[in-house]
Amino acid sequence: MLAKRYLSAIHDLLNCIEQEQIANIEAAGRMIADCWESGGSVFITEMGHGTAAEMTNRAGGLMSLRRFHFHMSLDNPIAECMQNRPRPEPIEPDLEHIRCAVRTSQLRAGDVVLVGSVSGRNRMPVELAIQCREIGAKVIVLTALRYTKEVTSAHPSGKKLCDVGDLVIDICAPYGDASQEVEGLPVKALPVSGIGFIACLWAICGEAIEAMLARGLTPHVYMSHNRAGGPEFNEKSMAEYNKVGY
Repeated sequence: MLAKRYLSAIHDLLNCIEQEQIANIEAAGRMIADCWESGGSVFITEMGHGTAAEMTNRAGGLMSLRRFHFHMSLDNPIAECMQNRPRPEPIEPDLEHIRCAVRTSQLRAGDVVLVGSVSGRNRMPVELAIQCREIGAKVIVLTALRYTKEVTSAHPSGKKLCDVGDLVIDICAPYGDASQEVEGLPVKALPVSGIGFIACLWAICGEAIEAMLARGLTPHVYMSHNRAGGPEFNEKSMAEYNKVGY
């Protein structure tokens, strides 16, 4: 039964994370707690499919975990005959947009940024991690190391995401991400990386909460908005968060 085989693969993935990555997850939680204690901010970037949305504004989630998202557009049309004229020096617009976003954002030295990519080869997360570290922010990388070993970098530096983080956490997904051979299909089906990302990220949040409480500091956590008293609780907590930053 394919459903049971998939759930078995998820069990194996979570066991791998627990057995091989718990020390890194604990270190990530301490890094985040250090950041909050020293007056810094913690940001999560998009990784996988919808991970940042999963981690923010959620019941039981941290108010101080904030999305880092940007969209840049430039409107300067010219005649078709003048498009793509030579430049005095080469430029890669997508990478320049990332550099601009980091430098004009609320990111500061000492902040922590969570950056992820399943394969670890793509240009945007690699450049984002590089630029965050350039300004003195610390980068926690989440990636699938078995996948990374099988691919080449798409970034002009030749580096992969695992090469440009302060701390690397392996989400334990396989090469290609899909987990199941299915008779009648030419490729494997049912990816597991999303579960790996989310499990690692919530575990990191747990470690950060525990580390903060051990220091006598109480991070603000959302209550379900649909519980009785939830909206009032969250409004009060948000006001407190805005005063202390965690």
